[in-house]
Amino acid sequence: MASSVSLFDAGLTNLINGNNDLDILAAPSSLIQTGLQKVLDLWTPFKAVLENNVDSIRDSTGQVDITILEAVAPGNVALLTHSNIVVGLLVDAAKAAGSVARGLVVDIAGRQRMLIQRICKQSLLVGLGFDVTTNLANLKSTTSLFGSSHRGILTGAKWAGVPELTSMCTIQSMCQVSYRWRTLKPFVDEILGADSNTESQAIASQSAETIIEMSVPLFSSQDDAVKLIVDDDGSCNPLGGISGSEWTFLLKSAGEQRFLSQQVSQLFMQVANGVDVQKSKISLSITLATTSALLKSLIEGSVVNQIPPPPTQAIADEMILVREAWLELDEELQAAVDSRKTDSLSVATIAHQSRTTLNAMDSATRLYQAAALGSLPTLASHVINKAARQRMLFQKISKEASLILYGQAARRNWFHLNASMDLFTSTHWVLLLGKLNDSDSPAINRTTDLCVIQQMKVVIDLYGELEQAAHQTASGSLVALAALNRLNSVASSTMNTAVGFYASGLASCEAHTISFAEWTGVIREIGHLRMLSQKASNEFLLVAFADYTRNTTSSYSNDLKATITEISLSLKKLMFGAGVHNIPAAPTQGMVDYVFTLDGMSSSFIEALEADDVSAVVIKSETMLEGTERVMTMHLEAAGKSDPTVPGHRMDIASRQLLLAQTMVKEALLLRLGFHRSRGERLDLAIASFVASQHILHYGGEGLQEVIRQRHDLFYQSYLVDGAWKEFLPQVQDVAEALSNDTAAMHATLLALVEVLDIAVVLYGVLDPYVPPEAPPPFPWLAIPVVIFVLAVLCSCALLAVWQSYSGRSIPCAAMIGRCCRSSGAKGLEETSI
Repeated sequence: MASSVSLFDAGLTNLINGNNDLDILAAPSSLIQTGLQKVLDLWTPFKAVLENNVDSIRDSTGQVDITILEAVAPGNVALLTHSNIVVGLLVDAAKAAGSVARGLVVDIAGRQRMLIQRICKQSLLVGLGFDVTTNLANLKSTTSLFGSSHRGILTGAKWAGVPELTSMCTIQSMCQVSYRWRTLKPFVDEILGADSNTESQAIASQSAETIIEMSVPLFSSQDDAVKLIVDDDGSCNPLGGISGSEWTFLLKSAGEQRFLSQQVSQLFMQVANGVDVQKSKISLSITLATTSALLKSLIEGSVVNQIPPPPTQAIADEMILVREAWLELDEELQAAVDSRKTDSLSVATIAHQSRTTLNAMDSATRLYQAAALGSLPTLASHVINKAARQRMLFQKISKEASLILYGQAARRNWFHLNASMDLFTSTHWVLLLGKLNDSDSPAINRTTDLCVIQQMKVVIDLYGELEQAAHQTASGSLVALAALNRLNSVASSTMNTAVGFYASGLASCEAHTISFAEWTGVIREIGHLRMLSQKASNEFLLVAFADYTRNTTSSYSNDLKATITEISLSLKKLMFGAGVHNIPAAPTQGMVDYVFTLDGMSSSFIEALEADDVSAVVIKSETMLEGTERVMTMHLEAAGKSDPTVPGHRMDIASRQLLLAQTMVKEALLLRLGFHRSRGERLDLAIASFVASQHILHYGGEGLQEVIRQRHDLFYQSYLVDGAWKEFLPQVQDVAEALSNDTAAMHATLLALVEVLDIAVVLYGVLDPYVPPEAPPPFPWLAIPVVIFVLAVLCSCALLAVWQSYSGRSIPCAAMIGRCCRSSGAKGLEETSI
């Protein structure tokens, strides 16, 4: 207490007389001088009461002397009242000097320190049981005043001429005040929220000491803030104090703010288009509150939520612009929902404010990204930013399609919709494939983690559905709009998981289940890539052969460029999956890693193709072929374990026919270009392998069963393949044996063969229908009576013969049987002699 008394003495003296060392002016007017003298007159006796009773306020048992409190209370109130009057006069003087805003803010901020002490005092008085009713009311009023003043310092009060706080360093300091106040206030609220004065007193007696203890850092933080409000030179540097995890969360939060600004607009458009109106209104109200709360944390900081205040003045300035834009959008949305106004003017206004808010937040996010890169270069802030933007684009695409459906600026919104879709697609592949360093942002590494790849595969598959629904919505379908809203929610959530993976650098996932259609799809694609490795070689050699024969009209160079592009697309499908083609992301990290290794082989092969080096092309194509064979083996083994019904072996043989056809052309051209004579043997081997494989596919062998008679499609396709093969083989042999230079004819028959083989691969991937085993022939029940009858007749005849032999009669056997039959009524047999 003694130090506080001394501090008050010094401060009051400086205000009366001035202090050049502290830049404190003496009382600038007689009115202020009079006021300060009144304060001094009140302070002197009040000070004496405090100093004379400090040791006797409690007796030996710890009980408080209420009479002393009663003596202190009036002097305290009077001193505070006249001190406030003097402060008001000083503010008026500041107005006259042209610094009204600063004077008001300093007054309010300085008063906060007093209010902190007042809260402590009133809590103590309640706890001591001194005039509980009055002090509870005073405590409630003081707490409310501190809270509203704190908010006014941060956001300003235009009606009172108080500007919002924009200085980055002061905002940083006020963030600590917010945090300290937030931790202290619940204890005060507990006192005020009790059911009776007695309960309030009991709570206060227990928590008053805690409140006083917690008020110390609050007071210190408030004091630091006041100093900065008085003189903020912008010299603070909070960048170095932000950790990697805080930067990550900050960047994600900035992306979240950008996402929410578009989500509220989309929810409003659902109301405007009459889709799930009540549900959309509820969601809109909740999202508006969430957006405002997050924006508040981004501008003011939140120690509890680990969101630091803007770390640079540029970010602070931009976030203030974001708040201004958001407040206008929020006001329009609230008014539209409350008054049920979804007319064209309201929709146009909200659409404009939505774009303005997004543009401001985009600028702020770029500043956050730049600050993070400068402060912590090892953090992939640009990756986090791009990934988070994808989630926002789902909302933006849905909003723009909904605006077109409504009829609002259709041409402009079609432009925005297509631009948003293009941005989503290009960003998706940048995140997966990576990019080099450029003026826009640093390099981005290729995504190679299994779980991230699988998650991004789900994202792009959902995006494909959402894109289709967006186009249909924009074309006038309300049914599609309902689907769009459903997909929007699912896709955003799925992308949010991916954002978390990119932000943390850690990903986890469960074992991926691959369907029958996906297994056959990926096996077919690997076979296609295997064929392309030789097709590219063919087209390269066809260009070389055209130069060799001086054929200037060939178009094989363009074909080669198209095949190189096709190789890249095929590898992209195998690396990252392609739902539209039923190609899954690889099921294991090992398979992912090897596909990326194969991509490296492909790059080396393509370099050889572009370098015009025949020997290098031949070697690199063989290397790539070996790589595709290994990828095929890995997938066939995995498919067999996952789903034994997948006809992987049959598809492998069928797709290998495509490879062999291309190999024949390659070997024929190499022979003609003067390469090793062993190429002839390789050509013969490829021909023999093709014929043998075609026989196995049809009639079975090497683990395959023959084609069942129910597969008429395979019989017919096999017939077509045989026909195309008969056309193709002579052309290849003629070129190889130098009987013809007509590579165009050879190429044409190759294309015809490839076409029917492609279809055959698809058909061989179809599961054979179930054919029940043939039932055994029915038992001949009707023959049993006939057999019994015949046996009876024969037995009768035999007995008759025995009797005749004993009686000495001799009758031919046939006659005897005839008699027996006639005697039994049988007809049709005649007596014969043997």
